[in-house]
Amino acid sequence: MADKVPIRAAYSGANALTGLATFASAETIGVAHGGTGAASLTDDGILLGNATGAIQVTSALTTNGQVVVGGTSGPAVANIAGTANEVEITNGDGTITVGLPSTISGLTTVSASNVISSSLTGTLTTAAQPNITSVGTLSTLLVSGSASATSVVVADSGAALASQDAYKIILVDLNDPATMWDVQKFLARARFTSWYQELGAPPMRGTIFIDNAKTSLIWWNLDTDASYMSFTPASANIMRTGSVGSDVVFLDGFIYVADAGGSSGRQANIIDLMSDRAWSYSTGGQNLFDKDLENRNNGGSGYVGFRTSPVVLSNTVNGIAAVREPSLVDEFDRPKHWLAIATDVGTGGGSGNVYNPLNDAIYTSTMGEDLDAIAMSQSGKMWWMRDNITDAVYGYNIYSVNANGVGAPNYLNQADWNGGTIGNNGSSVIVGIAAFDAPNGFDGLVVATNAGLDLGFMTGTTAGNQNTDSAHIFITSTYQTPYMKGARGGAYPLNDLNDRSGAGLNLTNTGSNPQATGPFGTNTAYDFDGSSQMLEVASNAAQVGTNKLTVSCWFNPDAASGEEALVAKYDSTSSTDNWMLTVFGADMRFYVNSSNTAYIASGVNLATGQWYHAAGVYDGEYVRLYLNGVEATTKAALAGNMDTHTVKMTIGAEADNNHNFNGKISQVSIQMAAWSEAEVNLEYQRMIRALGGATGTLANSDVKSVRVDQNTGLAAVTTAANQTEIWDLEMGLRQSIDATTTATIADADVRLKTSNTT
Repeated sequence: MADKVPIRAAYSGANALTGLATFASAETIGVAHGGTGAASLTDDGILLGNATGAIQVTSALTTNGQVVVGGTSGPAVANIAGTANEVEITNGDGTITVGLPSTISGLTTVSASNVISSSLTGTLTTAAQPNITSVGTLSTLLVSGSASATSVVVADSGAALASQDAYKIILVDLNDPATMWDVQKFLARARFTSWYQELGAPPMRGTIFIDNAKTSLIWWNLDTDASYMSFTPASANIMRTGSVGSDVVFLDGFIYVADAGGSSGRQANIIDLMSDRAWSYSTGGQNLFDKDLENRNNGGSGYVGFRTSPVVLSNTVNGIAAVREPSLVDEFDRPKHWLAIATDVGTGGGSGNVYNPLNDAIYTSTMGEDLDAIAMSQSGKMWWMRDNITDAVYGYNIYSVNANGVGAPNYLNQADWNGGTIGNNGSSVIVGIAAFDAPNGFDGLVVATNAGLDLGFMTGTTAGNQNTDSAHIFITSTYQTPYMKGARGGAYPLNDLNDRSGAGLNLTNTGSNPQATGPFGTNTAYDFDGSSQMLEVASNAAQVGTNKLTVSCWFNPDAASGEEALVAKYDSTSSTDNWMLTVFGADMRFYVNSSNTAYIASGVNLATGQWYHAAGVYDGEYVRLYLNGVEATTKAALAGNMDTHTVKMTIGAEADNNHNFNGKISQVSIQMAAWSEAEVNLEYQRMIRALGGATGTLANSDVKSVRVDQNTGLAAVTTAANQTEIWDLEMGLRQSIDATTTATIADADVRLKTSNTT
C-alpha cells in the first residue's frame, strides 16, 4: 500500500475554513498543538527536548548500552561501558562510566588480594605469600597503634579510621552469626530504643574499640568511616569517672566492658542495646544505670544499687568473655550468656568469676593470683591468664561451673602449660591468650609470649589427662616445632641442634653434617652423606619405657641402598633395640621392641629427591606406620611396654653408626603418646603447605597480642616489630599477609566476610 500523506484544514487569508489540504514537506505541528515541532524524524531516533516548548530529533541509537541522560545543553545519548566485577558508577556530562577507582579516600588497592593500606607509613604486601588467594574473602583487618600515628589499617573495600587510635579493638558484623544470633530480631526491637531514635540504624559492619588513652569507648561505622556511638567517662555516666576499661566484647546486642580502674563503681559493665539499659557487677552486688542509653553521657544520678548479689571478687576487672547458654533465652528470644570475668585478687584470695545464667549467680575461684586476661571458645572452653606469672594458664569447661571454688581446673591441668612448655623456657612472659574450636574434636588455645606462639590442641575433659590428650606446636621467628603431644622425648626442628620440646635433650653432631634447605627454608634440615654422619643424644628414659610412642620426621632420600636409619634408639650389633624408623631400600619400616619385636613396612616405592613425611605409632596394641598421612595397609600386633635398653637416640644412623642415611632429614619428634590418624594427617598437611611456600615462622618472636576468628580459626598476631600476621591455626601456618608500618601496632582482629558484606 502506498504511503498516505496526512491532511489538515485549509484556511483563507481571513482565517476562514475553506476545506482540506495535504501537509507540505516543510510544515510542522507545534508542540503546543500536540506536534513534534520537527519537520522530519530519523529512523530509530528518539525525541528529546532541549529548550522550552521544543522537541529536537537526535541521531539514531547506534550501539547497545546507550541511554538518555541530562547534559549542560540538554538531553543527550550516553554510552555505558562496564567491566566484570566493577561496582561503582559515576556520572559525567552525557556519559556514564562503571568502574572501580584506584583510590578511595586516600586508600590504595594492592593487586587482586582485596587488601587496602591506610595512610600509615608503610605498606601491606603480598610478597612471598603464594596462598593469599585462598583467603580472598578476608573482610576486615584492624590494627591499632600509638597516639602519635594514624593507627588503624583496614584490609577491605571500606575506609580507614584515619584519625583514631585504639588500645583494644574488636570487629562487630551484625550479619555474622558468631556476633548476632538473629539480626532481624535485633533490628526490629532496636527501633523502639532511645539510642536508635537518637542515632538511626546501627552499622551492619563496624568495630568497637577502646581508645589509646582509655578515655572513650567507640562504636565505629566502617561503611561511613565515622563514629556511630561513643561512651565517655564522667561521674554519673555509664562509664563513670576514670578509664573506660581494658577489655570489650560484643555478643547478641550486649557490649561487655572490663573496667580495670579498680575504685568503687568501676567493675564489669554490661550495656544491653535491646533493653536500652546498662548495669554492672561489683563487690557490692548488681548496680543499674538509672537512665536509658540515650543518656549514656549526660550524667544524672548514675548507677543505683539494685541487689546485693551476685558479686565479683574484686572491683578491678582486667578481662571479660561471654558465650551463649545452649538452653536458655531471654524476653527477646535471645540466648542468655555465661560470663567469665578475670579480676585482681579479692577478699578471701580468689580472682576468677563466672556468671551462670542457669542459676543467676556468680561463682568464684580460690586462685590467689591476679588474673590478667580471659579467653573462651564458642563451645565454652575457657582459660584464665595469671598476672606477672611467666608460665601458667588455667582452663576448664565453663558449663561445668555451678559452685564456688572453680580455681581447681577441671578441663585443662595447668601443669601442661608449666615446666618450660610455654616459650620452651621458664622465663617467657605470657602476653595474651585466645581460644577457638579446632577441627577433629580438638579444643584450641593460642598462648602469645615474648618468645613466640604456643598453639595448643586439647581433647581432655578432666584434670590430669593432659599428658595424653593435649598437644602443642611452638612457633618463633626462626623455627616451628613438630607437633608435640603428651610426654615429650624431643622435638627437633633442626634449624640447630636444640631440643624444643622442653625436655632439654639437645643433640650432638658427630660429623660435619652441613645444614640444608628444609620444609621451613634455609638451614631447617641436616644433610647426611650415607657413611659416617649422625646426630645423637645420650640414652634417656624420656624416649622409651612406656606402651605409647610416636616417632615422626620429614626426609628426602638421595639414594636407596639397603636399610638406612632415619630416627632410632637402636643398636643392632649389641641387640639393644628399642625402636627405629628406617628406609629399607625403596620401602620404609618401623620397628618396636618389647618382649617381642614387631615391625611394619609401608609397601611403597620411594623416589629420590622428594620430601616425605613418616610417622611410626605404637598404641600399646598395634605398631602402625604412616607415610604422607596415609596408614600402611597392614599393622603389627604387639603388647606391653617397650624395652628400656640404655642406648642413645640417633638421627641419620643407628647408635653403632651403621645403616647410615643418605639424604636430608627435618622436623624430628619423639613422644610417649600415640597419634591418631587425624593428628598424623594434620602434621602432614601443615608441612605440605610449608613445602609449597607458605611461611612457617613468625616475622618477630616478641608477640604482643593474638586474636582468633571463631568461625575459621584464622588468627591475627601482632608483634613488637609492629607487624600483623594472619595465621591458619588448624595448620599452624601463616596463610595471609604481613602488615608492616612505622606505627606502633598494639592489637588486631580478623574475620571472614559474611554474605551481606562487600
